[in-house]
Amino acid sequence: MFISDAQETIVLVYGSVISKLKQWNSSDVSTVKEDVMQFYEQFKSAFEQFLLNAKERFEEFYGGEFTVAGHLEHRKEQATWLISTGKDLVVGHLQHRKEQVTWLLSNAKSFDTSAFCEYLSSLTNWSPFEIESWWMEIKAYWTEYKYEQMISKEYLYWAYSIWQSTWASLFRLNCAVFLAPGASQKTQPAKPLILYDCEGSSYCKMVRETACVLGLDVVFKPCPKKGTVFCKELEERAGKVDLPYLVDENKEVEMGGYKAIETHLFETYGANVQSGFKLNKMLPFRLMHGPLYFTIFISSFIRSTIGYGRKALPTSTRPQKALTLWGNEHSPFVTIVRELLCSFEIPYVMKNTPIGCTWKREEFRRKHSHLLSQGRNMVPHVIQIPLLIDPNTDTTMVESRAICKYLWDTYGEAEAEKQSEDLSQSSNKAA
Repeated sequence: MFISDAQETIVLVYGSVISKLKQWNSSDVSTVKEDVMQFYEQFKSAFEQFLLNAKERFEEFYGGEFTVAGHLEHRKEQATWLISTGKDLVVGHLQHRKEQVTWLLSNAKSFDTSAFCEYLSSLTNWSPFEIESWWMEIKAYWTEYKYEQMISKEYLYWAYSIWQSTWASLFRLNCAVFLAPGASQKTQPAKPLILYDCEGSSYCKMVRETACVLGLDVVFKPCPKKGTVFCKELEERAGKVDLPYLVDENKEVEMGGYKAIETHLFETYGANVQSGFKLNKMLPFRLMHGPLYFTIFISSFIRSTIGYGRKALPTSTRPQKALTLWGNEHSPFVTIVRELLCSFEIPYVMKNTPIGCTWKREEFRRKHSHLLSQGRNMVPHVIQIPLLIDPNTDTTMVESRAICKYLWDTYGEAEAEKQSEDLSQSSNKAA
């Protein structure tokens, strides 16, 4: 009953939102405002009824009157038990999985894999050879995998960052994942746009989302707090450091303010994109850049608790050429790489590849298909992001963990200290 009440409430609210969005395209401001107030009253009434039903269900569950204090005490008992037994549960679960995999691999030779692959082939469109190749890849992965990685500090930070970035993107409904209907290769600028940006800025994120849904290539010049490279350049250029700041050499214009930049991008490179609330792939974007724009601050706050991209980090060296990063705005794996590039103040070209941007995805597969697994190569237009290209060291690589480690080793302060120690040791030997 409790679940059905919740589902019924969600369906009613969702239906009201969709019906109103269909009407707002041809309505004036006053009508929209009246509809919003009417919708708010309906939602408030439905929510109050839902809370009343929830209270009754809780009282049935607890066998008495529901109180906040009693509920919190119950949650406290649950949390205490989970904390006291959580470590043993995780360790036991991992050990159990390890034993299963070890047994599976040790007995794999006795399995009739050919018959199994034939059976899977009958259920799918893949050949037995392709399925068997995948099985060999999985077997090799689990054979080489080390469970010690699961408890390393570096792995836990990476895993928590991915989890946190995923929630930050979900708060924005992944609104920049799809290419805007109407955007095409013909509308792309001849020269990449230049954006002075800070990864932790909410307004900069609004501009990045717009560039992503239009499939635009952007040269990012990071300006984190206490930055000394592009902050100074922007101050000399615009008279102050006010982010975001766009330079469009194709139209010979420069401007600041996210609203002005968004308007310029849509008018110049998204003229064929439909405006208003339409039931298509742009609906989440219109909601997040319209009635629900405030979620951008929640999204930015989530990553502010642990992520880089806000303050500058000391570096050992400066790249002579800009790096290239393939990805899209809402991929959590791309996010943690962009944050590190921003903190290191490393300029890079962002090759935005939202879903539906077929010309870029074909270019990716044409140039970098050797980096994709066999499974990804079999599916048209599927790519792997992030992909980083560093022309300064002639390096091309995928996997966010490997990329972040590479950036730390190549440009981070730790590498500078290591070089200093090597130089000191050489001097001592010479003496």
